[in-house]
Amino acid sequence: MKLRHFIIIAIVIVLPLTLSFTSKRFAENVRLFSYSVIKPVLQISHVITARGRKAIAELKDYQAVYQENRKLKRELEEERNKTVIETEVLQENARLRKLLGFKKEVFREVVPAQIIARDISYWSRWIVLDKGIDDGITPGMVLVSDQGLVGRVVSAGKHIARAILIIDGESRVSVIVQTTRDTGLLEGRGDNPLMIRLLPTDAKIKKGDAVITSGLGGSYPKGLPVGTILDLTTDKDGLHQSAAVKSFVDFNKLEEVLCLNTTALN
Repeated sequence: MKLRHFIIIAIVIVLPLTLSFTSKRFAENVRLFSYSVIKPVLQISHVITARGRKAIAELKDYQAVYQENRKLKRELEEERNKTVIETEVLQENARLRKLLGFKKEVFREVVPAQIIARDISYWSRWIVLDKGIDDGITPGMVLVSDQGLVGRVVSAGKHIARAILIIDGESRVSVIVQTTRDTGLLEGRGDNPLMIRLLPTDAKIKKGDAVITSGLGGSYPKGLPVGTILDLTTDKDGLHQSAAVKSFVDFNKLEEVLCLNTTALN
């Protein structure tokens, strides 16, 4: 490669200089001839150089577009996160407003609480609240949402409490059918629907009738909305009827509750 360069330099520079002493025109002709000989090499070098510059420019443009795209994506992500947070706040505020409205309608002394955990199995339905004894929560307090009856606090620590939902298999609530005034015992079955036992055989209950707490037994105050009748069947012994009840509360979407101090109502 070095020898080739030397030959080219000799042809292009040295030879014309040598001959220039005899004839400038002859030297120029020799120079033009020399360039004609190495023209393909010069053309290839020019093309390579031009393409290299173009590739570098395109790479810089690509990097600029890439950076701009990343910036736009980051801004879009920030806006989306901001929208999600704002939507969540609005939805939470709407739920709390409903709860407060329900409080004004029915209750006089309540403690709002967030559900922070769920203890769920096939038959068991429990929740954990972010409030406890130091926040005004005590065992026996009734839980409600803006939709209706939720459950009851069973145990409480300083800043935490555990409650049983009315759909739990061990839950029992004395209820009354609002239209017919027939009373029965509402039992949890692990999920919707619940079941009312011990209804009179002559009860004229219909699908869609509202069910509320009866106030009997002392665990739950009277008049809290529970759900609606789905269907009515006669027990095998023929002595009572049973009714499936769909709760007003969507327990799968429940996030906040009001803890009702039933002592304040008595």
